[in-house]
Amino acid sequence: MSDGFTYNENANMKEIEKFGVKWYYREQYNTDDFSYFHFKNSEFGEFVISQRALDNISETDNYKVLSLIFEQKLNKNIYSVTMKDEKNKLRFRDSNYISVSINEFFSRFPANILEKQHRALILLYKLYPEYGEQLKKIPPYIFFSRNENELKFIYTSMVKRHWLTAGLNENGIIDPFFVPFIITADGWLEIENAIQSSNKKQVFIAMKFKDMDSIYNAIYRAVEDAQFIPLRIDKKEHINQITNEIQYEISQSGLIVADVTGQNQGVYFEAGYAMGLNIPVIWTCNEKEIKDIHFDTRQYNTILWNDENDLYEKLKNRIIAIMGLRENQNQ
Repeated sequence: MSDGFTYNENANMKEIEKFGVKWYYREQYNTDDFSYFHFKNSEFGEFVISQRALDNISETDNYKVLSLIFEQKLNKNIYSVTMKDEKNKLRFRDSNYISVSINEFFSRFPANILEKQHRALILLYKLYPEYGEQLKKIPPYIFFSRNENELKFIYTSMVKRHWLTAGLNENGIIDPFFVPFIITADGWLEIENAIQSSNKKQVFIAMKFKDMDSIYNAIYRAVEDAQFIPLRIDKKEHINQITNEIQYEISQSGLIVADVTGQNQGVYFEAGYAMGLNIPVIWTCNEKEIKDIHFDTRQYNTILWNDENDLYEKLKNRIIAIMGLRENQNQ
């Protein structure tokens, strides 16, 4: 297999409508039982997908496909999507190709409204990277939206956060289809905080460590495989007061993984301190203890895991999704 794929409309390319838009594509075969497609679109860039994975995408998920592919285009990456048992059949040496199973692919879609807002803001920044630049194009896939109603809702919620100025229709009502508008000063602060966090490669691990070796190993592997550096504070050599050292290392981290299995109070303290510094926190917990999670944190999207393998897969994909600004995987 070649390192990449150069698109040429004269090189046996065909046209097809897929996911609600038109693509150029070419089908290729590796073996008698395995085929895959290269797709290209001037708006969305390109991606590679196996026939079986393609067959497992329903029409209701079309908007997710477009949003995820467009996001990676702006990140200068390309998805290579297969079924889990096919991953070894489709490999690219080019580091820009991100090889994922179809389940991993969809797990990278924003998990909640807040994550949609944040990732939409980053996409708008990448399209319009100058202060005060007028934003003139806001299709649903930039906002990870299912339809225009959802787009309006997400856009309006970002206006209320003072991240965007309001586009107003002739009746003075906020309407994202009345452009231009701009990213506000508050929006730029949010973007620059995200950039600062994403440029920090260290991930602070907060958890109950006693009798949790297999879970710690799963978290450690997930962080490393997402191309970040895990830090466990009790393994660090220092002569300082432990609380001061914890606070310092959290401040130097781009992300916190807080596993609240066992309801260790120190984990809640460390996660809260990180949130106060505007550092993203990924909450995780054994699914058997869901009722024990503290009330104040139940509003956050928590990864519920049943074993170390389940935790590893879910956490790795969540890290990549949240820290996508610096994503350049060779998986």
